[in-house]
Amino acid sequence: MLFLAVFCGFLAENQREHFIEHKRERQYIESFIEDLKSDTGNYNRQIRFRTISQKRADSLIILLLSPERNKHVDSIYVCVERVGRGTLFLYNDRTIQQLKNSGGMRLIRSQVASDLIMNYDQLVREMQHFELVREDILNRFREISSYILDAAIFYAMADTDSDISVKRPKGNSKLFSDNPETINRLCYWTNRCSIVNRQVIVKQTDLKNSAIRIMEFLRKEYKLE
Repeated sequence: MLFLAVFCGFLAENQREHFIEHKRERQYIESFIEDLKSDTGNYNRQIRFRTISQKRADSLIILLLSPERNKHVDSIYVCVERVGRGTLFLYNDRTIQQLKNSGGMRLIRSQVASDLIMNYDQLVREMQHFELVREDILNRFREISSYILDAAIFYAMADTDSDISVKRPKGNSKLFSDNPETINRLCYWTNRCSIVNRQVIVKQTDLKNSAIRIMEFLRKEYKLE
């Protein structure tokens, strides 16, 4: 009888631990889905921002190489300001860090779900590498543009009432320098910005679609609303 009582107690305790672990697993999955929702919103904003920057970069090269460049100086200033902006993607990795640091991955019973979570994390890290490359190229672009643009005009373009909009020069603007070698270097780094920007847009679009597919799978797998 004593053995039976101990054995039953063991089964009850084991059952309780399984219940707790399954509850924690579900909480992790729900938290990860919330992270993916946040990431998806960030992807949408980043893709819109980078698409605008991409168009400005292409326009800037055309304007700088145009034989009538001096007729489009105002547009050149606007394009340089837009291309020179940059914000790094903010990855919401709170749940993944918890899973890694607390050994929580062992709670994820579904191997497919576990693989999706870790693969997504790896793909984001790879995308962030491209973003760091882009940031380095942007810094070079900003440095070269400082030799061509008039700092006073560029400063006057800032809209003190907004962090997003920019005032277009009022006309009759001039470049600080139209040195052919410097113009050529700016075109080169603008093109580099354009290339890496396309790569980031593609990767962020793929990650956004991946995040949506993962959310759909996890909701179905764990019967979540």
